Order: sequence, then structure tokens, then C-alpha cells
Amino acid sequence: MKTQIQQMKTKAMIKNSIKLATFALMMLIVNTGWSQTFLVQNALSVIKNNDLDFLEETAKDLNKTLEDPSTADDAKMWYARARIFQLIALSSDTNVNAIDENAAEKSLDGYINFFGKSGNKQSYENEALNNFPYIFRNLYIQSSIYANDGKVKKANALIEKLKLIYGFENAEAVILENLSITKDRLDVEAYKNCAYGGKEHNEQGKMYLQGLIDRGYADVKLYGYMATYAMEDGDTAKAIQYINDGREIDPTNMNLIREEINLYISMGKNKILLEKVDEGIANEPTNSQLHFIRGFLNQEFGNEGEAEKDYLNAIEFDPSNYDAKLNLGGMFVDQAENLKRKMIDIDMDDYTAQDALTTKIKEVYGKALPLLEDVVNNKEINSNKEKYNLLRSIKSIYINLKNKEKIAEYEERISEITE
Repeated sequence: MKTQIQQMKTKAMIKNSIKLATFALMMLIVNTGWSQTFLVQNALSVIKNNDLDFLEETAKDLNKTLEDPSTADDAKMWYARARIFQLIALSSDTNVNAIDENAAEKSLDGYINFFGKSGNKQSYENEALNNFPYIFRNLYIQSSIYANDGKVKKANALIEKLKLIYGFENAEAVILENLSITKDRLDVEAYKNCAYGGKEHNEQGKMYLQGLIDRGYADVKLYGYMATYAMEDGDTAKAIQYINDGREIDPTNMNLIREEINLYISMGKNKILLEKVDEGIANEPTNSQLHFIRGFLNQEFGNEGEAEKDYLNAIEFDPSNYDAKLNLGGMFVDQAENLKRKMIDIDMDDYTAQDALTTKIKEVYGKALPLLEDVVNNKEINSNKEKYNLLRSIKSIYINLKNKEKIAEYEERISEITE
């Protein structure tokens, strides 16, 4: 009996010793930072085994490792953090998403820090490169959502964070290959956010545009946008300089031409503007674009007879000048609509005058139709909205001409766009 009691005491002592040893080991781990390293390893195991049931606990653990000096500079910790928060952010389960509403941004921070850390991380490099484009795309879309909601600062702050990825050659190559999103494209998006956000964002918008211009971004419309900013600031000299710089790159760019026209009109220098165009035509009498510009100006100044001549010259010298055809066709439509309004002034019993005016209206519509149909059938129109509006305008003309067959044809063409 005594021997059994001694054996029981011995076993209890061994258990206590094990507990004390375990406790001592845990204290040693805590004091030396080993516990944080263990949490990182545990997170990597969760990722490897796809143990989604442990995401919330693992996320909390990784927040601890972020605050600990022993792991805060560890590439593996940042990789684990990127992947765990990515699983939370991109889960189709809203309960999982609710674990951390900022999971997507924390994931991106994880990838940025991982790519930026030195040390032994090769075993995780490929997995990081394969996975981070998903979180990048998610946040790129989120920035658009913020912008659409009028949250310009949040949208652009997110874009600035996304741009940090381009500081890492391998990561940038993956984004360009898989998403075709360049750093310049992000700056263009940021500028658009500022432009739609109102004047309070003008300074930031100018910063993005000037950066793109300085880097030689191949879109001369940027010069027009900067000219607009300069005009709003009352600096006409700078506005003219931006337009001139842009037109040196692309002399026929219609956006810049329109900006220049609007600039001179706003300055009340219509005569100077026409003189400049006249001088250009004198030097290049068959230049279709110059005739188009003068037609545009004459139309703006109410000289529709002169505008018609200029547009017809532009079309004669270049039959593919669809801008001239569109403007001339539109001008004819406006003239026909004005004639229709005059019908009210004719005496109800004066059938001769009514018939004469009706014939004139049909004649003017008839001049517009071939021009507009040529544009809609032959010009490359990338915008469905622009094509839709043009098709509707042509259909409206055929309604006025009571051509049922053509009305049905254009109704079908419109439905093909709207389906």
C-alpha cells in the first residue's frame, strides 16, 4: 500500500514538474519573442491548409506580431499578413468579410512590405506574385466606388497606395501582364476623380496632370485640361502656352483646337482667331482641317452661310473628314427644326404657304441625312452613347419625313446597342 502511495506521489510530482517546465518554456518564449515567431508559423500553416475557420483568431495574432520588434521586420510575417487579410477581404462569406472591414488595405500593406523586405523570402515570392493582383484589382475597383460616391480624397489616397507596388520590378511586371494597369493610368484616374470632385480638388488635379505631362504621357488632351485650369485661374498666357505645346505634338487634335477656339472666344478675340485661320488657309488652301475650323468658328459666330461653305470645302478636300460632316449635318437639322417652329406663324387656311414650308423642311432634312448616315456607317465610333444619340437623330429625321421603312431600320439598329 505504501509503495502505491509513493508511486502516486511520484507521478504527481512529475506532472507538476512538466507543468512548471512548460510554464517556464512559455515564459521564455514570451520573453525572447519566440511566441510571435510561433504565431507567424501558425498563420503560414493556416494559409497552407486553407483553414478558414481560424481566420479571425489568426488575424488577431498577426496584429500582435506587427507590434513586436522581433517579427515586425520579418518578410514572412508580412507575407502571412497579406495572405490572411486577403482571404478575409475576398471571401464570398459576408461574415468572414466582417472580421475586418479594412482587410483589403491591410493585405496590400502586407504585400508592399513583403516585396520591400530583404532576407530569405524566396519560398514565398512566387505565391505572393501570384496572389497579390487579386487584392490590387479589388482596391482599384474600390477607388472608383469611392470616387463615384464623391469621396475623392479616399479614392486618391487608395490610388497613391496602389502606386507603391510599381516600386518593385517583379510586382509591376505582373500587374502590367495580368491587369494592364500602368502607373500613368492610375494618375489619369486620380486626375479624373479631382475633375469630377469640384474646384476644391483643382490643385491636386493639376499636380497629377503636370506629372503626366512631365513624364511624356502620350495624350495631348492633358494639355487642354491644363489650359482649362489656367483659364479658371485667370492666366491666359499659361493657357495659350499649354495649347501651343499640345499642338506642337498633334497639330490636328480637335480637343486642343476647340480649347484654343474657346480660349480666344472667352477673351473676346474672335476677329484675331478668324484672321489666324484665314492666314493658315492662305498658306494651305486645300487643308481640310483648317476649313473645318473656320466652319466651326463661323457657325459659332452665327454665320451659317459661310460655315456651310467651309464645311463643304473641308469635305471636298478630305471626304473622310467626319467632323465636318457631323457638324454640317447637325447644322442642317437645327435649321429644319427652326423652320418647323415657323409653321405656327402661318395662317391655318394658307395651304400654299404651309406646303412651301413643308417642302423646304424636307429639303433641309434631306441635306442632313446623307452626311449623318455617312458618319454613323463609316466613322469608327467607340462610344455606344455617341452612336446611340446619332442613330436616334437620324431616326427622328425619318419620322419627320414619314419614312416607315427607315424608321423600322433605325429602331432595330438602336435596339442592338441597348440590348
